[in-house]
Amino acid sequence: MIAQAVELDARLIVADQRAGSWRRQALAELTGDVRRLESSTRRMESLARAWQAQLGGAQPVGPALVEQLDALEAALSELRIPMPCDHA
Repeated sequence: MIAQAVELDARLIVADQRAGSWRRQALAELTGDVRRLESSTRRMESLARAWQAQLGGAQPVGPALVEQLDALEAALSELRIPMPCDHA
């Protein structure tokens, strides 16, 4: 998501340099992209909070947690979101 935000910032700079109707069109496209990114960020935050609450009981790492992590990584991979590190 950070890479997407950086890309949107770069596109905003380019849009700002355009004139008239080209600028309005570019800004309209950016507005939609920004809204989608913000929505995705809110959903990810909500998911992270729910997951944190679920794991708050200091339960040992078991097969169910590993399966959940695998499912989350698979979903992120489908969205082409790079994972920061590999797991063992």
